[in-house]
Amino acid sequence: MLYAKDLGPQIAWKTVFLLECLGPILIHSLVYFTLVHVFGVAQSETQKMALWLAVLHFVKREYETLFVHRFSNSTMPLFNLFKNSGHYWILSGVNLAIFIYSYSPASLFHVNSLPQSVNYALVLLWAFAEVSNFITHLKLAGIRAKDKKAYAIPYGYGFDWVVCPNYFFESLSWLAYALLVGNWSTWLFLVVSSSQMYVWALKKNKRYLTTFGDKYKKLRRAKYIPFVV
Repeated sequence: MLYAKDLGPQIAWKTVFLLECLGPILIHSLVYFTLVHVFGVAQSETQKMALWLAVLHFVKREYETLFVHRFSNSTMPLFNLFKNSGHYWILSGVNLAIFIYSYSPASLFHVNSLPQSVNYALVLLWAFAEVSNFITHLKLAGIRAKDKKAYAIPYGYGFDWVVCPNYFFESLSWLAYALLVGNWSTWLFLVVSSSQMYVWALKKNKRYLTTFGDKYKKLRRAKYIPFVV
């Protein structure tokens, strides 16, 4: 006997990832250049760095979606497009762009003005975190290079420290961003996004324990922050 289930309207995982990350790229660029070229709002060195770091982060995400990630399922419910895009377009798009680039000395929206050496150190920390995040994604993709549904315990770069180093490194990159910019909107995004990734890490840890049992328990990895929790 064959059973069929109506999953409702579906959309490809890759399409959702591409669209959700496209929003912040367009929003940051549009807000920044509109404020500069239409309203003549001068941008500080920190604000210029904030633009480049935000756009590069999401360009990297687009590249990974096209050439790195392996999706175990072909589609997801269409509703997820609006839910996921709402998070990225509003929280990391409109929220960051409006409150970072509209800052002026007379406004209430604070943006850091740190020594140049500190700015460069934070950019280097951000770059380290982004590259490390990319490396962990390559390792995860390698597990499914031949079988997109393959499931195994990942080892190596970062995976000997925490369950999901890709989440940890992403949080680290946004921490560097928040320290660089200093605006409350960056801290809001850091807290919300890291909280969500922490929940995902706990679920992944539980799945590893259920699937691999004692073999996985012996690794003694932290769940989210190396050597801490």
